[in-house]
Amino acid sequence: MTEATNVKPKRTMPQTGADITRLAEGLMISRARLAEVIGVTTAALNQKRLSGSTQDRLQPLLDIYNRAIWIAEDEAKTACWMNHGYPRGLDKGSPLDWIEKGEAEYVRNVQNAAHAGVHA
Repeated sequence: MTEATNVKPKRTMPQTGADITRLAEGLMISRARLAEVIGVTTAALNQKRLSGSTQDRLQPLLDIYNRAIWIAEDEAKTACWMNHGYPRGLDKGSPLDWIEKGEAEYVRNVQNAAHAGVHA
């Protein structure tokens, strides 16, 4: 078995409130914090079926989270980084803080640079 087979599969776009609960648990945050990060109400996350606009707001977070899982090969380490990491290139604030500020692209750029070895 190679190391690559130990990597967990990419998380898919949440479709329901139950999927959101699993995502929040994976990130080790509350549903309310998840709503804050993506800029929606908690009620929007409680819908039986998530709206297209809620899914659109989730996409940048999922892109960064999935890439971080792929790089770290560990969901717990990824959740820690998403909540508490202050990687080089990011000013004070965790990746979740920067996503909440609408700066997901900035986090992606730092993440890509770190993966490429620019911020070793």
